[in-house]
Amino acid sequence: MEDLPRSTPLSSEPLPTSAQLRTHLEHAYGLQVDSVLPLELGADAQAATYRADGGGQRWFLKLHRQAAAGPGVLVPHLLGATRGLRQVPAPLGSVTPTCTRATC
Repeated sequence: MEDLPRSTPLSSEPLPTSAQLRTHLEHAYGLQVDSVLPLELGADAQAATYRADGGGQRWFLKLHRQAAAGPGVLVPHLLGATRGLRQVPAPLGSVTPTCTRATC
């Protein structure tokens, strides 16, 4: 498997490797992820997007360069997790007390 791109076109800041992302997803969210693949949709200038697969499940991963907060996190949470709209990917809560939706 090829490793993930090290930067986005709009930034020279290195992105985490697929191994680093899998480790973080396991420790922070309790997800057993087998693969992380970059996507070319759903990203903006300050984010990169990925598809994470493992245990017969698939997740959409959006990695922000800065802490995600405000409407960009709260609205999807309200619509997806609280209202049950399956078309809206709701943010997952973390399993670690120091990791919140805004900092992980």
